[in-house]
Amino acid sequence: MTPEEYLRYLFFVRTGCREQEVQYATWKDLDLKGLHFTVSGNGKSDVAFVPKNHEERQVPLTTELGSLLADHKKHAVSDRWVFTNEDAKPEGHFLRKFKAIAKRAGLNCGQCKVAIREGRYVGQDGFVVPRDFDEFHEQFPQYVRNWVRRHANGSAQPEDIEDWTQDLLLHLKSLPPTSKYRKMGKQDVVQTFDPSRHYGASQPRFQNYINLCLSNKLRTMHSARLKNPLCRPGNLSLSEHVEGEEWGHASDEYCHTHSEQLRISQQIAEKQRQDRFSILEFASFVRRTDSDALPALEAMYSSATQTEVCGSLQMTEYRFLLICDRLREIGQMPGRRRSENGRGLTPGRTD
Repeated sequence: MTPEEYLRYLFFVRTGCREQEVQYATWKDLDLKGLHFTVSGNGKSDVAFVPKNHEERQVPLTTELGSLLADHKKHAVSDRWVFTNEDAKPEGHFLRKFKAIAKRAGLNCGQCKVAIREGRYVGQDGFVVPRDFDEFHEQFPQYVRNWVRRHANGSAQPEDIEDWTQDLLLHLKSLPPTSKYRKMGKQDVVQTFDPSRHYGASQPRFQNYINLCLSNKLRTMHSARLKNPLCRPGNLSLSEHVEGEEWGHASDEYCHTHSEQLRISQQIAEKQRQDRFSILEFASFVRRTDSDALPALEAMYSSATQTEVCGSLQMTEYRFLLICDRLREIGQMPGRRRSENGRGLTPGRTD
């Protein structure tokens, strides 16, 4: 536990304050000489914070806590908030970060969503996360092939499905040489699964992560294929003969003849690129604004139906619809509009 983490949770223990009272604690609320903390909503209308029952109160501070707060103030990143996150905004995930500290310490109360037994992650449903790709493929030998069949175009040829399956298996089996995870000792995609970032280690949570990795890679493969117009059967003239010519090359005359198809291909590829950028931009905004809604967004991105999303998140459809409403609210926030060139998702189109 770092000194700052120790201070945060010591503040909870010594003051007995509620989470939001600590979250929106300001330096003006602290009297480090008189050793007391005033729980107040004064000057916090911008964050809509008021104490419970609108009752202001004073809480005494211990000498140790006062001394630690004084040291913390010297290096504080915000001149307003006492406890901040990475963006210098009020910290809103004390419990989740405390669980991460307990995990680092090798502690488990038996009630958490993730247990560690013999160095293996075990979900609340008893699912043991595979150690690496080989163990994953041994346990689920047809998983990737079945996933490709569900997500491939209905007109896809069996040869294409087999090629995509093999490419995706290779993707899961080995990380790129430049991957940041290799510096952590990881060798394949399965080893990069982190239960603390994906809210558990149950089988649906693990498979949702694998689905997300497969979706991202399949889109990349599809985009690369679209860059070569000759790979699209719609661009080939049935009256032309390509015998004797090198596949993948075309003369200027051929390209001129099919200019309309090439233009449409370029427009589609550009729209897909902009859509991917918009989705990543919105996901980044959700992560900063309300990270609790991020798993639902990732599940929607990698799943085909609402039922599949609810199953992967282990929640009811009613709860899922509430999260969708929350995502729409986030999409309508003023900060979603980009003032420079208008790029990004249209507010309200989060579903």
